[in-house]
Amino acid sequence: MQLGLVLKGGSWYLAGLVDGSVRSYRVARVLDCTALETPFTRPADFDLAAYWHASIERLEAELHPNEATVRLSPLGLKLFDALAHPYVKARMRLADNTDADGWHVATMPVGKTVWHAATELLRLGAEAEVIAPDELREKMTEFTSAMAARYVEAPLRRAVTSAKAR
Repeated sequence: MQLGLVLKGGSWYLAGLVDGSVRSYRVARVLDCTALETPFTRPADFDLAAYWHASIERLEAELHPNEATVRLSPLGLKLFDALAHPYVKARMRLADNTDADGWHVATMPVGKTVWHAATELLRLGAEAEVIAPDELREKMTEFTSAMAARYVEAPLRRAVTSAKAR
């Protein structure tokens, strides 16, 4: 039974009652449907907005089940505010004090895997430093070392590419 349609981020979702539980389906993934003559009546006790809000909260919690402690520069804090997912921003806990350089320590939800967490935090560039967990700090070191090596090697690659173009 259809309970309602929701538009989120340019995509339509259908909330429907299946086997006694409410489920969400992305409308673009529906391959076939049949229009019925029976009019749709949503149950009086179903609140679509409340359901959708709770559904999104559950999904975001599943996507960000881990936690990291991160140092953020003043610019890093601004970048975090501009780039972080609303779920993460709402749950980030910022220490009251700053260190001598004006950096803040923050604890925040991060992705399911170390790889996902690292890619989320890499958006903050050099304005963030992972303090914990160690596994995430190691992944950040791995990623940033590989990036630095690629850029150190870049002049050589450019020279080789330029020579081949001639």
